[in-house]
Amino acid sequence: SLKAKTPIDQQGAAGQLGVGVEVDEVRRIRDNLIDTQLRDQNSFSGFVNKLSENLGRLQTILNEPGENNVRGALDEFFQSLEDLNNQPDNTGVRITLIERAKSLATLVNVTAKRIEDERANINNEISTSVDRVNSLANSLGAINIEIQKVRHTGQNPNDLMDARDVMLDELAELVN
Repeated sequence: SLKAKTPIDQQGAAGQLGVGVEVDEVRRIRDNLIDTQLRDQNSFSGFVNKLSENLGRLQTILNEPGENNVRGALDEFFQSLEDLNNQPDNTGVRITLIERAKSLATLVNVTAKRIEDERANINNEISTSVDRVNSLANSLGAINIEIQKVRHTGQNPNDLMDARDVMLDELAELVN
């Protein structure tokens, strides 16, 4: 807000000479409703982005869509079973069935190992996110104390409140 500067008294003349205005106080103009909606959307966006990232990695592991994947190996295995049903005495069909079964088992084991590794990576990411949330929570507690100290002096803690809003926005991206 602005306030009038102290006018200058004119010697020998009637009245005072105005010298303009000066900044009395800088106030933040924020809308709590908009801040809440923005943080809700940031939270949803963070959730969707993380979900999309993790599903994309799972899709890569499963090689979907693609041809060299568990689904394709299962199709070949069942085709070999059907061939064996049609030609039970054919040694070549039996050998093909055995090889496709081995191939399917190997592919399932490799895929299971990759999924387990990805699960471990996601758990590490969760641990890192929890550490960041805890760090932000501690920082928010400290900054709230500082804001109260500044308010008790009669001043506006605008910079501190802006910093708190940045932390709250980051926190909203990590958790609901």
